[in-house]
Amino acid sequence: MLVNQTALKSAGIDPSTPITSYAELIKAAQTLTAKTGKPSINISTDGLPDWFSQGFVQAAGGTFVNAGGSAGFGDATGVQALSIWSTLAKDKVLLNVGGTDAMAQFMAGNLPFMAYTTSIVATIQKGVGSKFQWMPVDLPTLNGTDAGPLPAGGNGWLVLSQDPCKAAYANAMISLMLSKDISLAASGTGYSYIPVNSDAATELLAGSTATPQLKYAWSYDKPLSVWGGFKGSATKQIFDTLTTTTQQLSTGADPQTTVASAVSQVNKLVGK
Repeated sequence: MLVNQTALKSAGIDPSTPITSYAELIKAAQTLTAKTGKPSINISTDGLPDWFSQGFVQAAGGTFVNAGGSAGFGDATGVQALSIWSTLAKDKVLLNVGGTDAMAQFMAGNLPFMAYTTSIVATIQKGVGSKFQWMPVDLPTLNGTDAGPLPAGGNGWLVLSQDPCKAAYANAMISLMLSKDISLAASGTGYSYIPVNSDAATELLAGSTATPQLKYAWSYDKPLSVWGGFKGSATKQIFDTLTTTTQQLSTGADPQTTVASAVSQVNKLVGK
C-alpha cells in the first residue's frame, strides 16, 4: 500500500507508526477524511480484483481456493477479510475509482492511501518527485498479523509442450528470462517488480538509484503463494465475477450475501 506521509502528518497521524490492521487503517482514513472532506483511500477493483481478494483472504488466515478447486472464501474469515471494501464505502472514505485514476490522484497529493502492488513503485516515484513524502508499506490485514501469504505476481512459467525439442527451447527461454540482465530490466527504475534473480537484487540494492521506496520493492522477501488456483479454463469468468463482487462491495453492499453469491458463481464455473 502506498502512503502519503506528508498528508498523515498534516492530519496529526504519525507516519512512523505502522498501520497494520483493518481497524487502524479505517481509523486513519476517517481522520484524514474528516480533515480534508475528501475520500482518503482507494482499493481499485478494475485491474486486480482477484489479486486483492486472494491477498486479503489469505493474509487473514483464510483459504481462497480449496484443495479440491472450489471457492474457499465463503467462511467467516473470508467474509470479514473481503468486507474491507464495504466498510470503507459505508464510512464514506473510499474513493472507488480505477487504478489509473487512483494513481493520478495519489501522485497529485490528493489521495493519502492507495492499495496496489510493488510493481508501480517506480512509476509513482517518477510522478511524485519531490512534491511530498511517501512510502510503500505492507498491506494491512484483518487482524494486523500476516496469518498467510499474499499471492505472487506475474512471474510463473510453465512448459506444456509434449514435443521434447519444443520443450527444451521453451525451458531455455525461461532460463534466459530468469537471468540477471532480464531481471534488472524488469525490476529496475522503469518497473519495480520483485527481482527473481538474487544477483540482480544485490546489484539493485547497492546501486545509486536505490531510494527507500525502491528498496522496499526490491527487498520484499515475505512468503508468497501462487496467484489464483481455480480451474484454468474458467479464469476469465472468475475474474469477471470477482470484479463484479468487489465493485458491489465498494458501494457498501452487504458482505455476507455478496460474498456468498460470488462463491456460488465461482463454484458453478469450476463445476463444484
